[in-house]
Amino acid sequence: MGKFSSKNSNKNGGGGGGGGGSKGAPAGSRRPMFANSKDKYNKDKRMAVKRKAEDHKSGGGGGGGSGGNWKRAKPNGESGAEKKQPVDELKLQARKLWEVLRRGDLGAEERVQKMGEMMALLGGRIKEVTFKHDMSRIVQTCLKHGSGEQREQIAAELAGAYLELSRSLYGRHILMRMLKYCPGRRAAIIQAFHGQVRKLIRHKEAALVLEECYAVYANAQQKWDLVGEFYGSEFAVFKG
Repeated sequence: MGKFSSKNSNKNGGGGGGGGGSKGAPAGSRRPMFANSKDKYNKDKRMAVKRKAEDHKSGGGGGGGSGGNWKRAKPNGESGAEKKQPVDELKLQARKLWEVLRRGDLGAEERVQKMGEMMALLGGRIKEVTFKHDMSRIVQTCLKHGSGEQREQIAAELAGAYLELSRSLYGRHILMRMLKYCPGRRAAIIQAFHGQVRKLIRHKEAALVLEECYAVYANAQQKWDLVGEFYGSEFAVFKG
């Protein structure tokens, strides 16, 4: 029995050390092979990423090709960022002026001066910034405290965007200010709604503007034109 057990142990031991050990310990011999192949795959992947990064860095040299194109495309991206920067600076300066302009204890002469500075800053770019939350408040303040000429300038820059303003959460407040402070623009604003009344009346923001137009600012003919759209397209054609 002792000889048999020692013989078996020698056989197993030889299998572990020699070439016939695949039968004795199959699990132990396969795990390192799987791990090594996975490590080799990860290493190759890391090397490929590293080579790609080096190609991008050295692409602007004598190689030309795609690396050179990537290198030349970068300044265009930087110029795009530089175009946005003046808008941010404009908004920052406008906020500083607005903090002074909105004060109730501001003198009349100083208010006129600050309004002139504000319009010099925003002139020609009101439509560009007016749909932002903070800039919407600034434009509303300009309509409230500006002169007749300054109010007309704001309304003229926003002409053609009355429908868009009426649907905007912040723009509708500007449109209501224009209805209040720009009497000469009321007819154009109401005219912009013609053909769209049934759609706008179902819109959360635009419905408030329509109500304001109808209840406060529209004359009898304008009210009739607004209401007439609810009778259908045939009525709109034959009502004349």
